[in-house]
Amino acid sequence: MGQQQRGPARAMVVALTVTVALIAGCSSPGEEGRAADARDTVELGGPGDGIELIASLARYDSCDAFLDDVKAEALERVGPYGLGGLPFFGGRFGRAMDGAEMADDADAPSGFSGTGPGSDDPGFSGTNLQEAGVDEPDRVKTDGSLLATVGGDHLHLLDVSDPTDPQLLSSTPLAGHGAELLLHGDRLVVLQHSGQYWGPPQRPLEGDAIGAPARSDDDSARDDAESDSMEWHESGPYVPSPEVTTVALVDISDPSAPRAERTWTVEGGYVSARVVDGTARIIARSDPSADLPFVYPSGPNAEDAATEANRAVITASTIEDWVPSLTLTDSDGTVVSETQVAPCDQLHRPSVFSGFGMVSVLTADLDGDGIEADDGIALLSSGETVYASPTSLFVATHQWIEPDSDASSEPAARSTWRPAPGHQRTDVHQFAIDDAGPARYVASGSVDGQVLNQFSMSEHEGDLRIAVTEDQWSPDSVSSVVVLARSGESLEEIGRVGDLGITEQIYAVRFMGDRAYVVTFRQIDPFYTIDLSDPTAPQMLGELKIPGFSSYLHPVGPDLIMGIGQDATDEGMAVGGQVSLFDVSDASDPRRVAQLDLGEWTHSEVEHDHRAFLFWDGLAVLPFTTHRWDTEEGAMTTGAVAVEVDAAGRSVTERGRVGHADQPSGAIGEPSGRPAPDWEREHRGQVRRSLVIGDTLLTVSDRGVLASDLDTLETSGWAHLGG
Repeated sequence: MGQQQRGPARAMVVALTVTVALIAGCSSPGEEGRAADARDTVELGGPGDGIELIASLARYDSCDAFLDDVKAEALERVGPYGLGGLPFFGGRFGRAMDGAEMADDADAPSGFSGTGPGSDDPGFSGTNLQEAGVDEPDRVKTDGSLLATVGGDHLHLLDVSDPTDPQLLSSTPLAGHGAELLLHGDRLVVLQHSGQYWGPPQRPLEGDAIGAPARSDDDSARDDAESDSMEWHESGPYVPSPEVTTVALVDISDPSAPRAERTWTVEGGYVSARVVDGTARIIARSDPSADLPFVYPSGPNAEDAATEANRAVITASTIEDWVPSLTLTDSDGTVVSETQVAPCDQLHRPSVFSGFGMVSVLTADLDGDGIEADDGIALLSSGETVYASPTSLFVATHQWIEPDSDASSEPAARSTWRPAPGHQRTDVHQFAIDDAGPARYVASGSVDGQVLNQFSMSEHEGDLRIAVTEDQWSPDSVSSVVVLARSGESLEEIGRVGDLGITEQIYAVRFMGDRAYVVTFRQIDPFYTIDLSDPTAPQMLGELKIPGFSSYLHPVGPDLIMGIGQDATDEGMAVGGQVSLFDVSDASDPRRVAQLDLGEWTHSEVEHDHRAFLFWDGLAVLPFTTHRWDTEEGAMTTGAVAVEVDAAGRSVTERGRVGHADQPSGAIGEPSGRPAPDWEREHRGQVRRSLVIGDTLLTVSDRGVLASDLDTLETSGWAHLGG
């Protein structure tokens, strides 16, 4: 299958690296850094465009160079509906105008199971991490004495020094949504989104809300004006509120009164973050072009005028329109500084156009002052998936393919650029995070197909292993595991095992040392074992076909893998949650040695979020939700199920279940007050996370934190959080 031998492949990599080093060595001492950046310069636009190509990423040397290039790309693609190719999606201020209005207005626009960090045996569980030593943000964090959790639109801090009786210390409103947390000593990092494009008008919370941006009289006046001029469409009011990411550094030395020391607001949506040795890397993505004031035609006769007006928008655009901003506010909401997410000489773009989105990687020193404005690095591309080893951060982006335009170069004909359905390539960009300084761009590579999630990637002994599915939505879909090795600033393919799950797509991946385990599914679940000990000649060792599928794989003993997913009919219809136990002691003959049915119409958050999984001393705990459509009562049941794993006996059994919906609206023994409706209590009582402190199992939902005996699951304490 086109595999190379390890010796020649490594020789090739070494030879290329030496060549690059020799070229770099030709510079004078004073120009060392510049020569290293300019060793493979090509022209992407025209002479003097200021773009320097390093392998498959180009770095700009000035703001003017970036602006000239992005305008040229936009003018090639803009049409009557802006850069999106469809009505209403050209920009958040898009408005319908007829041809005459267009002409008059054309020049108007301007402007493994985780444990606590720092201890080999802390006596409590932490976030379930993909890589040891690389902390990930989550909705629940603990140091064994204090528990921080996000419930609804509040941050809750609880005293769990006696885990059998958790006590709520404080509840603080959050200004955004989808918040995640990082815990570092007496500091908590709160990462959240704010803003939306469609839906009812919203105003950011002010005052003590964590993550509330600074407000001025101009902001309020603009909000009122936009509210008065709001247009209504079939999907509701069109609200011009751009999405932003807020990163709040919160002092919790007094957990009864948490205080935001400072807050950074980044234009764009929050993607993820990773922490290694006290340094956080925060990834955000944005689509600056969505905020340009494009217009759209009221009918076919106005398309030419709309195109010209939108070209004028691009021509008049400035660097602030294309590069997201980073705003720092202090504890009282005063703006301290406002700058770009990255200096212009740290702006990059793929050599193949990949859209107008921008991925930003920010560095925050959790022991110091947090994010420094000059420490950012940004990439002109969309970014969906983040994976990190202790030394490298990888961001996977989709390579966009221009559609055929019948030899027409008219901007309107080219304005519908988009990824070709099912034929995307995945570009992977590697950044070094092996010290406390800013992330540094290292190399890029490209693979046919799409990744599933962060578990699709793994760095091992310097190589990146990546699992992809090609043509995933077509009957011709096929999956592969590809090995990429660094050659200068390129990630080059040195090995591949393909033809996995023909007509299917990847549902789960787990890399463990020199092995990979891959689940594909359409009607039947093939569970593959793959040998990666020779990365230039990976081999598929064994295959097991069973009904259903696993969406998450976790090692639970020597040569034992637990799979969490769905049972299914022979026709591929999912019928309910299941836990599978796979024996991989003989990799050429993997076997499912145990199966536990979680119930009809049941699913678990673990299926799409590994952080919801807890494995502690032979016990797995999974949140579950059951939706029954065959009964009028009890249509929704939520809770957590505890599953015992007997590694010696190769078995899994259910120890019991706990639920939050029936817990009182207050501490145990206190009056419950007015009970919430059943559906609301079940919904808010969905267990999202589980953790262990000592001999106590704590389960966390938006309603509260339930303490249960780890062996018997009997309730010992309850802290109500609301609902």
